[in-house]
Amino acid sequence: MAKAGRLVKAIILAGGCSQRIKLKVPKQLVRIGKRPLLTYTLDVFEKCKSVDSIILVAHKKIIQQCRALIKKNGYRKIEQVCLGGKTRQQSVFNALCRIKNCNYVVIHDGVRPFVTADVILRTIRAAKRFNAASCAVKAIDTIAEEREGFIGRILRREKLWHLQTPQAFKFDLIFKSHLLAKTRGILNASDDSQLLLGQNKPVKLIEGSYKNRKITTQLDLFLMKGMRLASLKKTSAIKREA
Repeated sequence: MAKAGRLVKAIILAGGCSQRIKLKVPKQLVRIGKRPLLTYTLDVFEKCKSVDSIILVAHKKIIQQCRALIKKNGYRKIEQVCLGGKTRQQSVFNALCRIKNCNYVVIHDGVRPFVTADVILRTIRAAKRFNAASCAVKAIDTIAEEREGFIGRILRREKLWHLQTPQAFKFDLIFKSHLLAKTRGILNASDDSQLLLGQNKPVKLIEGSYKNRKITTQLDLFLMKGMRLASLKKTSAIKREA
């Protein structure tokens, strides 16, 4: 049980319709081995002791399939499944509106299956200290700013980070930020920390993992299958040695 004033709920986003990856089924339900991709993400949050309950946000086309997955896999932390919106921002807001009795909320992409309990815990701890935190990794490649089809300037790589999820926030802060963004006509933010920064609210950076990839393209899916196969082989080797 969470201590009073420390209740943490997770929002898992599975509301996309997989337009970029061009698959016959939504990527959330693509089978990796014998299981849908989404279940690998849900497993981590289900077992994570830092999270008290989960709200799953699903696209209308797969909401019934998601409910069936919850029942089949016996997920106990998922308190409700809600309908996703036309944008990521709207999907998050739909979930926030359904949350009651929550002090902190952690938001994660359902198609980032290699997230770890350690990353979730460190992000939540940072949110409890700084009110808002985002998992991220340092940029490896040199990054250029484009100017009319040419390199405008080379950005300082040591100051650049790739934002990931999970991101964690004090609940009142992120809810009010979403409300304020809507009144300002901001309706399609691709990231929740973006809403806070637009309102001059600081967001603490927490170092994540390069393995914590979001499955967006066919290449991402190919790499995930390879990582999953490598993990199975490693587990099998450990069992043989034991």
